[in-house]
Amino acid sequence: MHRLNKATDVTLADDKLFLSDVGNKRISVYDIHSNEFLTPISTNLAATHITAGNNTVLVAGNTSAILFDVSQANYGKQLSVSPRFDGNLVGAVNVYGTYYMVTDKNRFYTLKEDENTGAWAWTMAQKNFTQFPTALTADAYGNLYVACDSNVFAYTEENFTTMNVSTEAVLTNLPNNTEKLRADYRGNLYALTNNSLHKFNAPQGTDGKFTDGGAFPLNDYLVFGNNKAVQSFALSLDSNAVYVLYEDNFLTVTDKIQLPTINNIPVNNADKALFNNAQPNFSVVQTKANALLVEFDLNNLKGATNFPALSYTRNETALPALKIGETDVYNLVVIYNEQKAKYATYLVYAAACQEYETDSYKVAYAKEEQRAGFAINNTALYKVPYAHKLLATQDVPRDGKVTLLGEIQKLDRLYYYVSYVNTKGETKTGYIPQVYISLTQGDTANKIITVGGTHNNLSAYGRLAYILTGTAVVCVLVDYLILRKPKEEDEENEDENN
Repeated sequence: MHRLNKATDVTLADDKLFLSDVGNKRISVYDIHSNEFLTPISTNLAATHITAGNNTVLVAGNTSAILFDVSQANYGKQLSVSPRFDGNLVGAVNVYGTYYMVTDKNRFYTLKEDENTGAWAWTMAQKNFTQFPTALTADAYGNLYVACDSNVFAYTEENFTTMNVSTEAVLTNLPNNTEKLRADYRGNLYALTNNSLHKFNAPQGTDGKFTDGGAFPLNDYLVFGNNKAVQSFALSLDSNAVYVLYEDNFLTVTDKIQLPTINNIPVNNADKALFNNAQPNFSVVQTKANALLVEFDLNNLKGATNFPALSYTRNETALPALKIGETDVYNLVVIYNEQKAKYATYLVYAAACQEYETDSYKVAYAKEEQRAGFAINNTALYKVPYAHKLLATQDVPRDGKVTLLGEIQKLDRLYYYVSYVNTKGETKTGYIPQVYISLTQGDTANKIITVGGTHNNLSAYGRLAYILTGTAVVCVLVDYLILRKPKEEDEENEDENN
């Protein structure tokens, strides 16, 4: 039996719920894939905050914090203990492996692992405010938000740690009695106040200000009708799930709030522009460092209402990418994944991309420079410089003769722009990877080359069961009533052009 006792906070990371189970002197860990509690982690710290990410979890009380390893090899190992905080801690968050904390005396703390030594180092920055921090959160894009009573200030990871740097308020009507602050996938903020979540919509205009999005009561989801107070909550980024912790021993999950997630990003006809056009527009862009990338399955895009998302990640460095489409706010891009040695398709905010000048990547050969080339394997012409079967318009057999009209540069793999006369006498144009083309006929190297392709290794998401009564979601009692759903295996679909 796994009973919670005086639990104070909950967080969601890597498909695991972590709860500061203070009364039991432990961190309780619930796996939402397997629908079961894992081995708890012992700690005597009277934690008021918990946050996690990158195989670590941090619990923090008013004046101190402890970091634990939750990787399989070192599960439960204590990694670091904080120095004594100056002031009382009012918030702690994890941003892609780095921990950020603030106290009510304007002390901004960070905890970061040294890439070379593996040691965790604490730093502190003093800020000069006329108001004092009351809450802290971060969004999926790495923006940090510090609440000071009714005002919320936005920081980047860089200026969070800079002494005496302050910013303008992006929100000025946050409820003064806000207990917890969280952000959803699109960067909207949610304040826990008086057993309700008050939503503030992310900035849409140029002023950078949040707008009021209304309140959502949370005390409708209680068992036995008891009027329990909401203690904390956690938002999912990949499913419409809000996990709500009530007082000391109840945890519920509700889908009533309709969260924006990576799985409900509307396609908005981006598939038609890509698949229905004989020659869709494309360009070469560079994604900014730390841009958020949502990988989606190109094989299942056609006709979809929402993008078939697979996962999300944040690239640490700027990357070259092929832009093959767009929505109102996103670019559809193709990026080579070095770790997986495969190309993949992603959504990235257009604002996080810089377009190259066309002349810098698209080279057209003058008439006298155009020459014949020959396919060294069976291949195809592609609508854009991405060798994916769904973008092929014309098969080209081994030793098929093409005329080289130009080339595409800047990308990880180079492409020729070619024309080809098929067996019907029709002249077709398109793109072929340069490695498929020889300038002499009958290349004796009997090569079989794989270029492009996508991986479609969908992670099945196990979920806490929703218990529905009419349109309401009834409380799930953590102690007793966790239902099980088997994890579904999804086949990997790789495109190989031989």
